[in-house]
Amino acid sequence: MTDIKKHILAVLPRGDILFIVPPFVNARTPIIGPHILQTIARKLGFKTDILYVKLLLASIIGNDLYESISFGQPFRMLGERLFARSAYGLPPLGKSPELCVKSG
Repeated sequence: MTDIKKHILAVLPRGDILFIVPPFVNARTPIIGPHILQTIARKLGFKTDILYVKLLLASIIGNDLYESISFGQPFRMLGERLFARSAYGLPPLGKSPELCVKSG
């Protein structure tokens, strides 16, 4: 994880505001919201950057797996479960990891 953090810090200039495009939104679709906010912030004199975490994660785990997670069965919440441990101190894949496994 420290390698990823070092990589991110190396490519990002130090700005006042960092807009983050989170993982598990469609990796092929541009997201306009952060760019609108960036334009407004820049007009107000802030130095801003945008970090596409969705693209970073897709490049690490591969597009096929990324899209399987992104467009999988919503009730499994696999994208959220991947971050449950670090975000909330839960066991890996959350409280009911068996729900992540495709049955029959």
